Amino acid sequence: MNINKNRVIKFAVIIMSAVALVAMSPLFVKANNYYDTSWSFTVGEYGNTGLIVEEGRKKEDSSSSYIKCNNYYGLQGSKGTSFQATAYGSKSTIGGFINCVYNGKSSTTYTVTSGSEYRMTNYIKEAGYSYGNIYYNASYNRKIIFVGVWSPDSV
Repeated sequence: MNINKNRVIKFAVIIMSAVALVAMSPLFVKANNYYDTSWSFTVGEYGNTGLIVEEGRKKEDSSSSYIKCNNYYGLQGSKGTSFQATAYGSKSTIGGFINCVYNGKSSTTYTVTSGSEYRMTNYIKEAGYSYGNIYYNASYNRKIIFVGVWSPDSV
């Protein structure tokens, strides 16, 4: 009888350890796409709008997207030192990027200037989209180059 009691105790300890490991596993998982990649765009003679990079990146979670403008370079006759930026989502890496709406809420638009950085509220993942990018509106600028880094997820 004593041997069976020891086996039952060992079995219970193993089961409790397995349950504890499973319960703690979310603490060890960090799979978001938060590493920064470079971007730059040139604003022409009459201003322009577009995406900061040609291909979007995988959106791994519902965290905010990240943008930082490292600098801008005015060309001869330049005008403007900021642009508007909004996190957009798509179901593919190229094309189809939109301001995703979830429960009546859409991504926040930010005014980006040299040295500014934002964790951008968005609803890309919640709305069922898989890729992120950042849409810019520089329609009030002329002959200027903006450069920085971004990521679809943040820490």
